[in-house]
Amino acid sequence: MATFVLVPGGRHGSWSFEAVVPLRERAGHTVDRAHLTGATLVGHSYGGMVIAAADRARGRVSRLVHLDA
Repeated sequence: MATFVLVPGGRHGSWSFEAVVPLRERAGHTVDRAHLTGATLVGHSYGGMVIAAADRARGRVSRLVHLDA
């Protein structure tokens, strides 16, 4: 299963993913705020620009997802 690091957009916080986290966890995935090793980085809105810097974390991020970004 995958580890997801969710990055909210501008004027949003972790609360914006409250509905998503239980769905990911029920599917057997992990949602983590701190560990990037092998993680799928998901950036929503402005968060998509933030995760674009993931090239500096090569080998620690397995995939990037731009969600409405």
